[in-house]
Amino acid sequence: MSNQKVDTLIELNSDTIPLIKDIVKKYKLKNQSKAFRVILDYISENESEWDIIFKKRRCKRC
Repeated sequence: MSNQKVDTLIELNSDTIPLIKDIVKKYKLKNQSKAFRVILDYISENESEWDIIFKKRRCKRC
């Protein structure tokens, strides 16, 4: 496993920005990138939950 970080661009809906900022503040994370890395690490360690996470249709902006 590599610890090398690579810049990448992701698109987010504007209403998710306050959420990620709240997470960074609440858990005293270094930055928003760290918050996303934590989320992705959790997902990678819990493959059994992928169907729950990715198959469920969410429609917050319909």
